[in-house]
Amino acid sequence: NPEWQKIFDDAGLTDKLQEFSEMQLEGADVFHSTFANLKSYPFFHEMSNWFLPFDSRHSQLQSLFTNETEGKALIETLIDSSLICNSDKYSFCFSVMIMPDQYRKMMIAQLGAEGDELKNLQEEEQALQPYQKEETICKQYIQDLYRFFKLYPRRNEYADIFDLPLNYHEIEAFHPIVMIPKNLRRIALYYFEKNNFNEALSTYTMLSQTTKPDSEVWQKIGYCRQMLGDIQQAIDAYLHAELIDESNTWLMRRIGQCYRILKQPRLALEYYRRLEQLLPDDLNVQLNIGHCYLESKNYEEALNYYFKVELLDSSNRRAWRSIAWCAFLSRKFDIAQKYYAQILENKPNSHDFLNAGHVELCLNNPKRAVELYERSLQSTGQFDVFRSMLYEDEDELREAGVDTQILPIILDKIIYDAQ
Repeated sequence: NPEWQKIFDDAGLTDKLQEFSEMQLEGADVFHSTFANLKSYPFFHEMSNWFLPFDSRHSQLQSLFTNETEGKALIETLIDSSLICNSDKYSFCFSVMIMPDQYRKMMIAQLGAEGDELKNLQEEEQALQPYQKEETICKQYIQDLYRFFKLYPRRNEYADIFDLPLNYHEIEAFHPIVMIPKNLRRIALYYFEKNNFNEALSTYTMLSQTTKPDSEVWQKIGYCRQMLGDIQQAIDAYLHAELIDESNTWLMRRIGQCYRILKQPRLALEYYRRLEQLLPDDLNVQLNIGHCYLESKNYEEALNYYFKVELLDSSNRRAWRSIAWCAFLSRKFDIAQKYYAQILENKPNSHDFLNAGHVELCLNNPKRAVELYERSLQSTGQFDVFRSMLYEDEDELREAGVDTQILPIILDKIIYDAQ
């Protein structure tokens, strides 16, 4: 029924199932949480059983089925399955043992039907990947180890090897394999895609030292450093990448962004102006140019760019916010008031109410300012957070001509009204 598919799509289930399938294909341990609560059986009180290969002849499984045909169908499905590790196979069997007969038979019938299909898929996979069996054994052993170190009742008596850093590329015994550039690149990409930026940085740095200059490698070194908060070193890496690929727009965005983080808007502006030449219709570039002028206190130029974005996209709320704030800083309070009025009618946040209150305060409308501050507090939900937000703008309010000694009085008024 197409309507069922629509329900799945609307609920986001289709995307989640797709993501689950992709994780499974990548070898991710997707069943750990499923079986984590099934490790309390007496079988798992014995430490060695956590590492025991699955064997249907184990003495604790002999009473599993009275019907030999049923037992054979389930056991064959479990033995052939590469999806769950040995420890989880035992957990599954013990949970089946305590099922009522009716549910157990129904489940076995379903497994029997799916087992044949699964077996055919595994045979096809084996033909395409000759070393699939060896890889499955390795994967399942690692998953068994993981369950032991995370779920064994006395696990705190042992050092958890899974808390150690992922530094396979630094282990000398692996170097004959790891130091092959193709393999090192794959390891680096794996770290990078899993957001292990420390390890990815180390691996990409090794790549940069052992292979010919590569812009992508330096881009990822820069990105890792940026994600780790080392902004200056990130810029250095991005500039290195730019020497190899000077027209890369992604690089220009990153360099501009990093210079803005370091409060160097003039340097950032150089890169955004270059981007403007390559991407004249990109509104984000126009906004960022405006931000650079704003941070340089060149409010007139900033407003020109913000108005340009609004002209091209009249419903752009980012442009509205930028115009309103820039107008406030440049003491064009009538323009700021107009745009904050628009913003407050279109899903405003706590900062919008706060900034609109600043404008009313500058226009000598303290009553309206307090009303907006109170709405900002309601949106924030915490008085301490609101107070911090208010005092963060103290310098801007002072520059706009507000006597900031009134702020404690405003806070007292808000507290009084709340009571």
